[in-house]
Amino acid sequence: MDPRPLPGLLRGEAFTILGGTVAGVSKARMLRGDLSRPTYGVRRDGPPSDLTELVTATALALPPDVAFSHTTAAGLLALPLPSDAGAPLHVMRTSGRTRIRRAGCVGHLGLERRELAIHSGLTVVSPADTWVDLADLPLDDLVVLGDAIASRDRSTDSLVKAIARRDRCPQRSR
Repeated sequence: MDPRPLPGLLRGEAFTILGGTVAGVSKARMLRGDLSRPTYGVRRDGPPSDLTELVTATALALPPDVAFSHTTAAGLLALPLPSDAGAPLHVMRTSGRTRIRRAGCVGHLGLERRELAIHSGLTVVSPADTWVDLADLPLDDLVVLGDAIASRDRSTDSLVKAIARRDRCPQRSR
């Protein structure tokens, strides 16, 4: 028997289990195998087709004070990365908060020392601060990433400022 169709508002979108319940979707329907589970507590009509859809779905289950960072921010911002730098998702909060612990996510602290950007409605660490966060990449990859950022900005100023923000702080977050 075919599963009951989702309400129009939820078709093709990620939603929380609570949101599905409010929209009239039964618990049994949300457990059906045709709905993907991008992260715990979130369902989607079909799997996410790209990083932006996966991050958007995951963001539904995260607190609002989180920004996407490291390779996740670089991917969202279409910065060049080595092909093996994808999963898991990286999320960051300020140092006074609890690090995010969630399957499929790596939690970081230190958001207060980074500039933020908005991409597709998602809060991400700025390109220059992402470059500094990825300092453990192989040197060639780091140069390519920095060059891409400097080319977009038509300047290295943002990269220099990102380094300076980190050099002034004794605590380093990874």
